[in-house]
Amino acid sequence: MRFLYEHPLNLYVATFFFVIAVVSLAACIKRLITAYRHAGDYSCSLWFIRGIRFLLISLTAGAWSASFFWNQRWLFIIGLVIICQEIYEGAIISAALRDGAKLEAGRRTFP
Repeated sequence: MRFLYEHPLNLYVATFFFVIAVVSLAACIKRLITAYRHAGDYSCSLWFIRGIRFLLISLTAGAWSASFFWNQRWLFIIGLVIICQEIYEGAIISAALRDGAKLEAGRRTFP
C-alpha cells in the first residue's frame, strides 16, 4: 500500500476522498433537514440516524484524504476506527428503530 502514498498518486487519491467527503456532507445536511421537516413523526429518528451516518462517512473520507495528502498513515487508521465503529453502532440503532416503526404501525408484535 506504500505506492498510494507516493507523490503523483497520493494527490489523486486525496482528491477522490475529499470529493467523497464533500458529497457525503451534502447528503448529511439534506437528511438532517428532512429529519427536521418530519419533527414529531416517528420517521424523524430514522432520517436523523441516516444524517449522522453520512456525517461519519464524511469524517472518515476527510481523515483518509488528509492521510494521503500529508503522507500520514496514522490518519488512515483513525479513519478505519471511525468507520468500523459507525458500521456497528449504526446497524444496531437502525435495526431497533425499524422494529419500533413496525411495532408502532401495528404490523408486528413481540414473539
